[in-house]
Amino acid sequence: MANQKGRRPTAKQIAAKGKFTVGERTEPIPAAVWGQLEPLDRVAREMTERWGDALPSLVTPDLAGKFEAAYEALKEAIVERDVVRTNKIATQLMAGWKRMEAEAEGAGHKPLSPHAWCVEVDGGKIVCFARQGCAELRKRYPSGWSTRSRMRRV
Repeated sequence: MANQKGRRPTAKQIAAKGKFTVGERTEPIPAAVWGQLEPLDRVAREMTERWGDALPSLVTPDLAGKFEAAYEALKEAIVERDVVRTNKIATQLMAGWKRMEAEAEGAGHKPLSPHAWCVEVDGGKIVCFARQGCAELRKRYPSGWSTRSRMRRV
């Protein structure tokens, strides 16, 4: 729950804590299921910071398809509150992230510059910030550059 120091959480923040949206459904996630997701969430954040949202597009269609299908299966397991299945799929997805990175690097692709950071914001949109190398990043990722996003320093 995002909360600034010294401020009390809003009713909306309290209500949103422990909820997960799958399509139109929003229900609390049982702690046993949530515990299976935390390690996967850490790996996914690390890979997003390192590669932005490009990693699935840098691997074979077969691997990218299996990866997306596994995330769909994970959503189903969460909705069904199936702890064992959630654990199994989350473990496979953690290995899948590492396999995609290895395949992308093996094909000669490189992660983002160490001076660039990517984060996921509301709605699953990936936003990247770069301290240096903006011209290189624009060439590498030609879509998505607006006038506002052309800041050279954050």
